[in-house]
Amino acid sequence: MKNKTLFLTLMLVGGGYFAAFSQLDLSIFIKGSVALLPLQLVTLGYVLYVQWRDRILAEQTWDIKGPTR
Repeated sequence: MKNKTLFLTLMLVGGGYFAAFSQLDLSIFIKGSVALLPLQLVTLGYVLYVQWRDRILAEQTWDIKGPTR
């Protein structure tokens, strides 16, 4: 995606999440944890992606050069 399209998509999703979250009648403690849920999920996805990418790159390097020891 281009930067403008990605930015607009994220703004639309964020606005929808804010609108849906504003309508919920929850306690203040639950609202605090639910408000951070998208950030936690994105962080988890990023960490898993980086680990997966590093594992794939390490396997490709090992296949080309043989064992590193």
